[in-house]
Amino acid sequence: MSHKQLSFNELGFNNLFSDYCSQSSDILDFFEYHPFEPGSLIKRRFIPLNFEPNRLRDALTAYNPDHLLHENAKNNLDSLLQNPETRTIVTGQQLTFAGGPLFTLYKILTAISESRKLSAATGHPVVPIFWLADEDQDFDEISSVSVPAGTGLRHVTLSSPETDSQRAGFIAVTTDTVTKVEELLQLLPVTDFHHDITKLLTDAYQIGRTHSDAFAELVLRLFSRFGMLVFGSAKSESRALLKEAFKTLIQKSDEIYE
Repeated sequence: MSHKQLSFNELGFNNLFSDYCSQSSDILDFFEYHPFEPGSLIKRRFIPLNFEPNRLRDALTAYNPDHLLHENAKNNLDSLLQNPETRTIVTGQQLTFAGGPLFTLYKILTAISESRKLSAATGHPVVPIFWLADEDQDFDEISSVSVPAGTGLRHVTLSSPETDSQRAGFIAVTTDTVTKVEELLQLLPVTDFHHDITKLLTDAYQIGRTHSDAFAELVLRLFSRFGMLVFGSAKSESRALLKEAFKTLIQKSDEIYE
């Protein structure tokens, strides 16, 4: 069996991405800290959260209902509310049907791993958070998932909603969604985990729920045992939390721009 090594450029990726992966000085000069240096996270400035405690609690619990959280995630949520020394590591992704591409899981696992390393290195609690892109309006970008089938891939795609003016994450799960979940499950090989996967998807994608809540449940069911929490900006509780911050950004826009 032979193999050939190809660069990202040869695979069609743009120069910006290729330069980043190759750690080109053309890209690294734009970073305050070296993104590939193991100790760079420790050197980064700690920016404390200055949110009104009750609003912060309301926003966090709106996205992280108690019944979906493992004890480790509950402890992390309490740490965010009670310990001013708590740090966060944030990753995120669009709310793609059934969890979306595999790299979404890799991003979550990386955030969990890095939070543990940073906590061990600094002695401070570090909470991994998954940012839900719940204000995205492009439903077509979140409507499809692909799974291996033979030597190729099979794609399962949701039907587009009648209106395209609504935020994609707030579109409700329909009978079409449930049917596509069943179609997806039939494509998956039968393994020791098939029953668990079936329950995970069918519990999350209940008719009438939003795609944002369904996706968030998938993340929490899978990863809250590792302390992972989720958050977003579309729910009324998070908007109330961020209102004063947005006012400050507007009032100091000239200073920030400079």
